[in-house]
Amino acid sequence: MNTQLETALTFAKNNVRVFPLKCNSKGEQILHSWKEEATTDIEQIKKWFSETNNNIGICTGDGLTVIDVDVKQSSKGKELIQNNLSNFPNTHIVKTPSGGYHLYYKVDRSIKNRVRIYDEIDIRGENGYVVGEGSSIDGNSYISNNRPIANANEFVYQFLEGNKERLY
Repeated sequence: MNTQLETALTFAKNNVRVFPLKCNSKGEQILHSWKEEATTDIEQIKKWFSETNNNIGICTGDGLTVIDVDVKQSSKGKELIQNNLSNFPNTHIVKTPSGGYHLYYKVDRSIKNRVRIYDEIDIRGENGYVVGEGSSIDGNSYISNNRPIANANEFVYQFLEGNKERLY
């Protein structure tokens, strides 16, 4: 079984909707509307990801949020996470092809998408998505640490709100 299919099925079994993206892409759509067509339906997921090289979109929101740490412009976001690592619950982390990270958390409240909440850090929440492990861009793969997704603690919730005073 290919990694995208395994990833998609794992998320679907945990009630997280998934959808296909074009091979070698983070945003090129295959579907008419990923927001409407993303699914947890096992048979549909098998059609999308069996014997294909489609990348996988993981829908955020509905109890799942992802802290998206980029390193394209600077390493400030990565440094912020590393300096506060002991406050974050040990969770599912995916290293992106660019050297950034996606930290996955289960949440018990609605979390909005927020861009540049900190230097080089975005939040993927309601009506958002991230590219899942097994996907690749220009031959470089999204790689998971294979840990389960942790529940967010109070530190994570404050981080998601942009509470900078506690971080610096």
